[in-house]
Amino acid sequence: MANTKSAQKAARRTVKRTAINKTRRSAMRTEVRKVEDAITSGDAVKAAGGRNVGTQSISLSQVFGPTGGDPTGFAASNVVSATIDVDKAGAVIDAAVGAGANQVNGPTMSVADQDKLYRQALKAAVADARLSAEALAGAAGRSLGKVTSVVENSGSTPVPMFAKAGVADSATPIEAGTQETTASVTVTFALV
Repeated sequence: MANTKSAQKAARRTVKRTAINKTRRSAMRTEVRKVEDAITSGDAVKAAGGRNVGTQSISLSQVFGPTGGDPTGFAASNVVSATIDVDKAGAVIDAAVGAGANQVNGPTMSVADQDKLYRQALKAAVADARLSAEALAGAAGRSLGKVTSVVENSGSTPVPMFAKAGVADSATPIEAGTQETTASVTVTFALV
């Protein structure tokens, strides 16, 4: 009889686990559908002016109760990025939130012609080095000869310097600000 009771108990546990697993699979499918819907919501971001809209990562993981025992559900995450003009940033953020985004990171400000600005900064750094070297040579009673070496020191990417006034017509205010690009060089001149 003991075997029959334990077999019945095991069968009830199996039925219960099967029902729980079906519920979990259904919940997981629901979460996967939510992630798929979030991916297609990129259309709202594009319509608001976002370019290069793309998924950066997707994750789906189980969520456990406060005691860490049985799973209580699933958490889905879909990280999407977009390139936008500053004047459209507020509208794009609003479109993303309207499409279901519950976390917004950024914006990360950058300039479109970053390489060109850095090359201009390099030219200015070399010109500044020449002016400084001419002043030093003149103070020593000498004059500059030809350049014997030029070394580019580690460059600097543009650093945002946020302005007080944001973009006026966006629902979510974004500070436009300015960015500074710097370059540093070491120039060696011959003295004559």
